[in-house]
Amino acid sequence: MRALPTQCVPYAGGSVGDRWRASQLLHQLPPQDTEVRYCHGLSDEEKRELRLFSAQRRHDALGRATVLPVTISTKCRQVITN
Repeated sequence: MRALPTQCVPYAGGSVGDRWRASQLLHQLPPQDTEVRYCHGLSDEEKRELRLFSAQRRHDALGRATVLPVTISTKCRQVITN
């Protein structure tokens, strides 16, 4: 967070930084990628699949992360080495 300009730090409560973060999320997670109501022309099967995908993504991937310092000895558990 220290790397962000002061006006971009997302404090709660509708601050400038909070609004900036919300606009960034719209670019990262556009509503048509997660909400059926923004996707016109989908079949019933496609709507069902989108709802399932969105629910699973919310459950597995969305939320706040824990920020930790990275060191030379830090290893990612998901890195596949050849």
